[in-house]
Amino acid sequence: MASGYSKEEIFEAMAEQGLGVINVGLGYCYGSDSKNENLPCIGSLRCNPIRCSNAIVSEANAPYWREVYSTNLANLNNPSFADNKEQIKEVINEAKGVLTLLGHGVLNE
Repeated sequence: MASGYSKEEIFEAMAEQGLGVINVGLGYCYGSDSKNENLPCIGSLRCNPIRCSNAIVSEANAPYWREVYSTNLANLNNPSFADNKEQIKEVINEAKGVLTLLGHGVLNE
């Protein structure tokens, strides 16, 4: 889309090439890279172009990534989540990376 193609044109070209596209909420997946042992196991957050070559994240997904970032930043020092502090940091960094890729800055650091 950044190159000027419409969403419909992109999906049509992908369909012609036999590529299936799945909306995973935080982005789109058009393949499976699940056998890659280097991917972090933090749920659908791994479906992003920083971690997987089969992931597509667009401007339309930015609000979801902003919410992931904000929620986890708020939970970082919450005593209820003390046991998960390292995972929360990983999630914050993952979201921050995607937001940066999309050209969004992050607030409240």
